[in-house]
Amino acid sequence: MSTYPTSVADRSPRSGPSGWRWFQDHRLGTKLSTVVLVFVGVFTLVFGLGAISMVRVTSQTDQAAAVSNGVLTPMEDARVGQLFSQLLVRRLAMAPNNAARDVVLQANVNNDATVKEAIAQVDAHLTVPVAAWNGFNAAWDQFLPWRDATDAAGPQR
Repeated sequence: MSTYPTSVADRSPRSGPSGWRWFQDHRLGTKLSTVVLVFVGVFTLVFGLGAISMVRVTSQTDQAAAVSNGVLTPMEDARVGQLFSQLLVRRLAMAPNNAARDVVLQANVNNDATVKEAIAQVDAHLTVPVAAWNGFNAAWDQFLPWRDATDAAGPQR
């Protein structure tokens, strides 16, 4: 036995969900307004969730940039200080007199303080070992005694 109505009288065109019946019973203007309101509601929901997601991503990006600036900038400063120290060794070798040597030696002391500060900043922010940073520290620790021996053994004029 079939549950589908077989006679035309049994099949009512108005049977269906109550919301659909409400929609069919109203004028065209009401129907269009309802469709527009539903679309506006859906777009508002979608774009609202998108905006919330964008705000979260922006704040996470700002946090990552702050951490990056706290670590990468001092790393760059330390590397620049290392290169500048190597340059100062060359300047010291070419110094024409003791006055020029004293200026270069003072620049070396100032540069060492800058590099030490940058190393302390990076070490304070790092939570796990970084191979490149460990390599830099090892190279710096090897360079300092060599530089100091070179400075002391330099020509006195």
